[in-house]
Amino acid sequence: MNTDFDASLKQIPHYRAYPAMLPFVGQEYVSEQHKKVLVIGESHYLRDDSTAHHDAEAWYASSQERLNETEIAYINTREVIISQEEKNKLPGKINQEIEAVGFGESKPGKEHIAFMNAFQRPSLQGETIKKYETEKDVSVSTDVIRRVVDILKPDTVIFASKYAWEKFHTAVGERAKIEWVYHPTGGQARWWPKPEGKEKFAALLTALKNQ
Repeated sequence: MNTDFDASLKQIPHYRAYPAMLPFVGQEYVSEQHKKVLVIGESHYLRDDSTAHHDAEAWYASSQERLNETEIAYINTREVIISQEEKNKLPGKINQEIEAVGFGESKPGKEHIAFMNAFQRPSLQGETIKKYETEKDVSVSTDVIRRVVDILKPDTVIFASKYAWEKFHTAVGERAKIEWVYHPTGGQARWWPKPEGKEKFAALLTALKNQ
């Protein structure tokens, strides 16, 4: 994992409150082998026995200090990416496609990209946050994405969620090329085998390693 950007990332107000949500940046994110790619998912989630994320205003006014160890683990972007690289979840499926197209020589494939989630408040377990998102969710998340893009300076941002792309592509603006693919898991998993799922993701990576 690359921590070269951490000093700047940790200055983002939301990450000062919830440092566990800092983006994952792979060791080979900056490489002569390919363009810089930031993948943006949809959201983390917390288990049904957690209520810390039920109220948007309270979530953004607070910090991870009020969360227990299990809750923090569920929103720890970096640990989720590392621990789930071989599982049938978003990190695992993304990792599989990165390695399948040879997007960089070293493994695991995730070390060649950066990753974050779009929404900065977790969803309910098994639910999509779009069912109960608020204006606060959108404003905070837009600000965080904009700041992360300014710091990481990706050549291409790939939203691994059509809904996240619809809500937040303007946060990227013209600072990077913007693409989207269907989300690989959960209730949207049925779309991942479609042409605009893993096939499109693989094609984008192939093009970006050949530029």
